[in-house]
Amino acid sequence: MTSNASYSPPQKPPSPNTVCSSTSSSSSLDSLSDDRVFLSSATNILPDGKSSLTGKKWQLRPALGSYASHTQGINGPDLSSFLKHMLNIRGVPEDEWSHFLEPTLRYYLKDPFHLKDMDKAVARLYDAILHKERIYIFGDYDVDGATSTALLTLFLQSIGMSSAFYIPHREKEGYGPTKAAMAKLHHEGAQVIITVDCGASAFEALEHAASLGVDVIVVDHHLGEAQLPKAVAVLNPNRHDESTPLKYLAAVGVTFLLLIALRKKLRDEGWFQQHKITEPDLFNYLDLVALGTVCDVMPLKGLNRAIVRQGLTVMERTANIGLQALKKQGGVVGALDTYHLGFILGPRINAAGRIDDATLGTRLLISQEDSDALAMAERLGTINNERQLLEKELVRQAHAFVQEAPASSFIALSKTGWAAGLIGLVAGRLKEKHYCPTFITSFDDKGMGKGSARSVRGVDMGALLHRAKEEKLILGGGGHAMAGGYALLKSQYEAFHTFLQKEIGPLSYPKIIDIDYILSLGALTLEFMAEIEKLAPFGPDNPRPKFCLKSVFISYPKQVGEHHVKCTLVNEQSIRLPAIAFRAVEEENFGAALMMAPNVRYDVVGTPQLNHWNGQTHIQFQIEDISQSA
Repeated sequence: MTSNASYSPPQKPPSPNTVCSSTSSSSSLDSLSDDRVFLSSATNILPDGKSSLTGKKWQLRPALGSYASHTQGINGPDLSSFLKHMLNIRGVPEDEWSHFLEPTLRYYLKDPFHLKDMDKAVARLYDAILHKERIYIFGDYDVDGATSTALLTLFLQSIGMSSAFYIPHREKEGYGPTKAAMAKLHHEGAQVIITVDCGASAFEALEHAASLGVDVIVVDHHLGEAQLPKAVAVLNPNRHDESTPLKYLAAVGVTFLLLIALRKKLRDEGWFQQHKITEPDLFNYLDLVALGTVCDVMPLKGLNRAIVRQGLTVMERTANIGLQALKKQGGVVGALDTYHLGFILGPRINAAGRIDDATLGTRLLISQEDSDALAMAERLGTINNERQLLEKELVRQAHAFVQEAPASSFIALSKTGWAAGLIGLVAGRLKEKHYCPTFITSFDDKGMGKGSARSVRGVDMGALLHRAKEEKLILGGGGHAMAGGYALLKSQYEAFHTFLQKEIGPLSYPKIIDIDYILSLGALTLEFMAEIEKLAPFGPDNPRPKFCLKSVFISYPKQVGEHHVKCTLVNEQSIRLPAIAFRAVEEENFGAALMMAPNVRYDVVGTPQLNHWNGQTHIQFQIEDISQSA
């Protein structure tokens, strides 16, 4: 799709100081209210019955409470009305504003011994340390598993304990502990096995380990059965009898709590003093905890928010040789945010678990040699490039199947030989495009299937798969509201598909874009961006603010790459703002409108981003959707 069409408003050309990346005056942000339009009540921004060019509905986020009219924050600096509104629609109580804006571990961190079985886990590990027993760490093959495994390994190394880790091969062994893996680790001398990011439902495997005389400690965060597996301790904020408020932790967060508790036990017993070993500074491990938390898409609230905010600071100056190499390979320099963790560093570690050697990410994160770390980081970069190519081809095939399939309220595709490590990515891409529950199943040549599912608002995927398991329509499965995984036999697939038809029904699920604020183009200044960044880090439960810019022209469109469109947003006052719409070309109406939009006013929805280049900082608007202005 190419076009030279562009639009310039009839006013005189804008002078440099009308470009939106320029700074505003030193007056308070509230003085800019004439340049912004603010609506506090939830409403559909588009006229009744009208959708955007991508078929979505727009609505303002509702206010979840009320706040006082004063501008003085609680134990903190003055807050603008904009920040107050943003905190309010995020459900942050007024007495928590300061802690939300400046989250600290001291405030959010609870005594780790409040978790059920923490005392048992610490007692068993303390005994293992005293007697120099052989400890194995059994980790999952994703970033949460890799960072959890690395965290435990580095801690044990720092106190002079030797340990080993084991991460199963995704294609050959599947998820979590198996009887064969437990037997293998027992044969290699394991006396204690710590499972991280897995194990909550590994009943047969853990019972087998116990029969071999191996003590197992489960560190997990996935919702399991009401019955607990046979283990010395099960540390899981989401076990059925757990009352902790920290149910949002990733496995690496639970692992971090275990290390805090274990260090306290060693300190209280005088172990560090007796052995003349310096206590490990757990604060220095927050880079790993933040990486696992972000990449497992955990809610960025409470303790997670404090972990990620402070973990990003630690990662900028990290002493972890593997992370240093990974940052270098990914071209990450300067200040970091959750984007760098979730979209640059994390995918490189995940790629190895998807299509290659799943141990590579963990080996990188515990590396002690610069040359080894750089070589592994380069290998991960290459694997990630291969993963992107494979994913692109699988998505192409999946889209072709969807086009040929009958219309339905959900997507369910199956194929023999699809890479099991990539089907989750494919499910996510299809869900984004078609906005409906999506199930992708890959069968091997023996008829064993592994599936990955992604959901939308209105369908609880974890509960759905749990019911399918109860009805014995799948061999196993689970997840959370928006994503899940499952295993089934080829002979079960037809019944499973019928079950989905019954449970999901014929309803469609309209895509809704939640908008935080309506702005004029002139409101987007560097001062305003500084206010936005006070809400960081961004992620689930605290998304990056999304804005609607009213009545702007789309000028100088240019296709970049295969799927993206760059342009300039211009208003009638000749204020301009650089913009980009990723994957716009894939949406026929959306891309065509961007490329052929002269003399048409549009309302534009998206997120402003700061770009730093050659010592300069400017704002670029990332367009998500557009609709012709009323």
